[in-house]
Amino acid sequence: MTKIYLVGSFLGVASLLSAQSHVQHEAQAASLLSKNTVRNHSKSANAKGDDPTTVYWSEDFSNGFDGQGDNGPWTVSGDQGNLWFHAFPLGSANGYDPDAPLTGDAAAVYGDSIPNFYGGPTIPSTTQDNGFMMLDADRWNSTATIPSETGVAASTSNPIHAVLESPAFDLTGVDFALLSFFQDWRFCCNNYAWNVEFSVDDGDTWIMYDVFDLYGGEGNVQITGEAGINISDVLQGAADLTECKIRFVWDPNLEGAMTQYFLQLDDIAIVSIPENDVAIGGTWYNNYFESPEEEADVDYVGKFEFWNQPNYNTRPFNFAAEVVNNGTNVQTGVQLEVTFQPPGDVEPQIILSAPIELESGASDTLRIYDEIPTAWADPVDGVYTIDFRVIQNENDARPNDNIGTSKTTRVSSDASSSTGSIMENDRNAYTNFYATLGQDVIWGNRMKFTEMDQDAVITHVEIVLSGASAAPSFPGEPVYVNVRTGSVLTEEGADNEMFRYFGDEEVEYIIEESDLTTNTTNWISLELPVPVPVEANKIYQAEMQVPAAGDNVAIIAHSNLQEPAAGVLYEFADPSGGPQGWWTTGDAAPLIRFRVTQALSVESVTYESGIKLIQNYPNPVVGNTLIQYQLDETSQAKFEVLDMTGKLVHSQDLGMVPAGLANRLDFDATHLAPGVYTYSIVTANDRVTRKMMVE
Repeated sequence: MTKIYLVGSFLGVASLLSAQSHVQHEAQAASLLSKNTVRNHSKSANAKGDDPTTVYWSEDFSNGFDGQGDNGPWTVSGDQGNLWFHAFPLGSANGYDPDAPLTGDAAAVYGDSIPNFYGGPTIPSTTQDNGFMMLDADRWNSTATIPSETGVAASTSNPIHAVLESPAFDLTGVDFALLSFFQDWRFCCNNYAWNVEFSVDDGDTWIMYDVFDLYGGEGNVQITGEAGINISDVLQGAADLTECKIRFVWDPNLEGAMTQYFLQLDDIAIVSIPENDVAIGGTWYNNYFESPEEEADVDYVGKFEFWNQPNYNTRPFNFAAEVVNNGTNVQTGVQLEVTFQPPGDVEPQIILSAPIELESGASDTLRIYDEIPTAWADPVDGVYTIDFRVIQNENDARPNDNIGTSKTTRVSSDASSSTGSIMENDRNAYTNFYATLGQDVIWGNRMKFTEMDQDAVITHVEIVLSGASAAPSFPGEPVYVNVRTGSVLTEEGADNEMFRYFGDEEVEYIIEESDLTTNTTNWISLELPVPVPVEANKIYQAEMQVPAAGDNVAIIAHSNLQEPAAGVLYEFADPSGGPQGWWTTGDAAPLIRFRVTQALSVESVTYESGIKLIQNYPNPVVGNTLIQYQLDETSQAKFEVLDMTGKLVHSQDLGMVPAGLANRLDFDATHLAPGVYTYSIVTANDRVTRKMMVE
């Protein structure tokens, strides 16, 4: 099974998530959509001020485990249920300090232990100042908790089973309602973290709702406000609603062991549902999904959104957004409205998806497959903005949650600029880094070049190294960059040669102090010895290798805004004791990217004035290899291959080759014995020769 690291916005260790879990994402849309908040009184007006929301029951934990008002006390259960404690915001007078021992009842459970990795944040709930509930798995599993067999304090990885359960409350007469709350959490090491459960019979039976964000994994992940989890079907199917309950379960028996990081909960409420309300969830552009006529891409490689792309590598857009009906009525004419804004003083273009109907509580993904924005047919340099909104025929009671997350993409033709001719997945930004994997690994970031012009080549691999004091890279240490083809996450890619540098030398780079990033991005651009020609619909992986050393020598900076399965790493020594192999980095992307340009503008690969020839790729050759060339003048040409004794072993007539056009030659070398050969493009006046190796 493919392993996945999940990296947060602060220091962490490896999370093991199944790559297959990503395909379940759309099923979670209904419970992961809104950013609204619940007020702690009986009515709260929406943005329009004309549809007050009834709060049937709420809990703000202002009284800790004793419960708000006369609600009654909360209870804990499970083997580690007593790990729950009442916490306050970081930095407040009575705030939770992860660097100090706990006090009160929690002290008896956690002792003097200090978390291994917890460094914040605090749940961004409406009433966070009066306290919230927390479970700190890292503190319980920290080096101060349980001595190892040697008697020396050591970090542990003990699975946790901890349940926080509400008192019973009465919902008699309520047919339509949402369960809403704030959550802030991070988990390791599984593809299923935790759930919330609802009961209408005092806890005899429970209905489970998955609130684990398969695409996030940490940080301010909220089910909040008036658009939460629709529990209407459960309410309508119950004969008695006098003893309803809610419980939150961190359960290692679901699909394995969750052992690390934390969970925070606050402002739990049962609230009314308006008649008409749709809410938007995740938004995407480009090939995040396939059209119905296309085959599925098993590891998402063809679906990446590109934050930077050269003007000769643009491709048609697909647009998509999740939507859920949080109203009591059927919503008709539900459509995705995309506003496509080109750079400059240009009118935006509005594009609509086909309309659908949504039953109450239903969710779907709205998609626009085929319509290409007019301005995208011949893109100019600059930033393009894509805004998403969901509309319907009915008058929406809460229009604020109809607005989705905007996307942008930058197009540039100037290879010399800081942003030009860059292939970069999503909007990479310096936000985090690995502290535990700074040596004996390969970091990689995968991209797929679609509809690429024939004369495009990869010229550089660019990286960002961490300079933060908590996990710095070391100046004076070497790193190496590489380009690999094929998916390392599929069976056919599993036997790839570990490194395949292009040219006669490895691309080694010695880290300098000025290279290191602290709270910003500082791209290091490393030129390949020989540019790599790219093919449409082929996966290319930009890599940085950190050699084995006595300590961490290079920490790659990361972004947690990346499309899942783009970032990968190869670990030569698996710390969990498993075999070496490829892992994915979940939603956290190594800041590694390609700089590409048009082959005919790369002076370093030109020779005599009459013929321009690029190194064959791949080299060494196993099977076929690709050769690119261009003639300055129209001429008859031929292709020749000689062995090292000068014997002609292959000759091919290329016919009359027009001047100024980029040409490709796909050479089948299977009939050649292993060894070193030269190949040439020959005209009446010129001959250009390069070496290739056949394996």
